Amino acid sequence: PGSSGPFVQLIQERLRALHFYLIESGVYDSYTGWAIDAYHRLLGWGTSQTLDPKTIQYLLNGWGQFHVRFPSQGKHAEGDLSNQVLALINGSQVYALYPISSGKPSTPTILGEFHVYSKVPGYLPDGMFFSNFFIGGYAIHGYDPAPDYPASHGCMRLPIQDAISVYNWLHVGNGV
Repeated sequence: PGSSGPFVQLIQERLRALHFYLIESGVYDSYTGWAIDAYHRLLGWGTSQTLDPKTIQYLLNGWGQFHVRFPSQGKHAEGDLSNQVLALINGSQVYALYPISSGKPSTPTILGEFHVYSKVPGYLPDGMFFSNFFIGGYAIHGYDPAPDYPASHGCMRLPIQDAISVYNWLHVGNGV
């Protein structure tokens, strides 16, 4: 963290090529750290923002793709709850990947096919930030903290810094 230069730029370019959401700043910042964490999750390596030799090798080889499960849904979001990753998808094309924290065992994230029915910008009294509601009180939203394990009351929590980009991309009627 805090490093900069051509190597960091290359890593950021490789993460973006695999559709991980980050701002290519040339600095290993929090966006880069969360993207590396999401990459590790997608590969089933657990959660870590560490850029180790194995991660570098996989990134440089372009390994690690999100597999779209519902290409006929058009513009939609897919939550991979086993790996704690959210994908924004248009048809069969992945637009962006984010780390999430889904529902803890006592309050699991509901499974099924839903649609965004309400969007609420800003903060709600319970700390939800830029919320996309898809069934009942369940939403994709920013929250602090958004830990790297299932900890929510059933929602898909995003790091605060990612919430606005997801909010802006999803629209009422989009599938979840």
